[in-house]
Amino acid sequence: MDPLSQAQTLCPIERLGFSYCPGEGLGRSVSHAFSGDLKASFYSHPAGIAAILIITGRIISIFHRNLNINKEKIDS
Repeated sequence: MDPLSQAQTLCPIERLGFSYCPGEGLGRSVSHAFSGDLKASFYSHPAGIAAILIITGRIISIFHRNLNINKEKIDS
């Protein structure tokens, strides 16, 4: 994703005609963070970096849980 592009919005609130969307810039923020531009990431949306950390933590949690379940099946 190019964070500088002006793509069509996917926000259902904006599609209904409202000018404000609470998630506006979140995807752009994540994209900036993955590109290493943390300052631009924060200015796009302050929750972008937190979203990356939360999603990464959740992925690790699910992976760890599944690893333990598979280990228990092998040990049984």
